[in-house]
Amino acid sequence: ITLALGHIVGTIISSWLTSKVKTRMGYMYIIVCTYLFTLIIIPFYFIIGCNNEPVYGADGAIGRPISNISQCDCNHEQNLISCGADDKMYLSPCYAGCTNVDGKIFTDCSLFNSTLGSTLTPGLCATDCRWSFILYACLHGVQSMCSAMSMIPRRLLIIRIVDPQDRGFATSLFMFCFVF
Repeated sequence: ITLALGHIVGTIISSWLTSKVKTRMGYMYIIVCTYLFTLIIIPFYFIIGCNNEPVYGADGAIGRPISNISQCDCNHEQNLISCGADDKMYLSPCYAGCTNVDGKIFTDCSLFNSTLGSTLTPGLCATDCRWSFILYACLHGVQSMCSAMSMIPRRLLIIRIVDPQDRGFATSLFMFCFVF
């Protein structure tokens, strides 16, 4: 949604700007400024983010071993990441020691201690990443808008500067630089 809205708003602003600017140098200023502003936004993506929550029973960087797993063999179980009443994620209900199912809720989970109960629900546990996602979506929309603001001046510059037989190559070169 942010990509589409950014492109729509950027194209409208771009057409308004190009109607006010009539010179080739003005088009170049618009193109360079929008490219620079698009590049300036990129480091902000590294600042925002969420930590990976550990998954008990999984291998790798986010995996956490379970010490009481000797009670059952979970290696042959189907993976279903689930959230326990202890607010920890498990690779499957087997890794939490669940023995019964009540609809979509796994019950009688013996491998975690929680005062909230011994149930497990399929899906990821709730995280505090909502604001990070909203910030990411806003940044993505602004970056999309800025990149779209260079579209019309770029086309007009190609039409006014490049010979008609070389316009296809010039358009391809601009798109290569834009994507790169």
